Amino acid sequence: MDRYVDFIALVDLWIVSDRGFLSIVLLLLAVLGSLMTSYTRARAEALGVKMMGVGLLEREERLILILLILLIFIATGIGVVILYGLLLLALLTNITAIERIITVVRSLGSS
Repeated sequence: MDRYVDFIALVDLWIVSDRGFLSIVLLLLAVLGSLMTSYTRARAEALGVKMMGVGLLEREERLILILLILLIFIATGIGVVILYGLLLLALLTNITAIERIITVVRSLGSS
């Protein structure tokens, strides 16, 4: 269910965006990063690696950031807020996934 919620929340951002080519690319990158963040945590924990607190943008932070982006857009009506929000999500979700992958590799390498 977590991955469905992440996907729906990100698509909601895209729906209120200009829906141009750049916003769809950023949406896809944000979805990829979000899914990989969740997937790496699930795989790591299945391997016995604790992932609590690993990464910049865990699920709760992702949803809070999405909510803030939407609230800022609603308050200002400035469409570029969504585009920058998608860019921020695309960057931070993928950085988080990479951080988690590095943590797992280091943890398994020291075992």
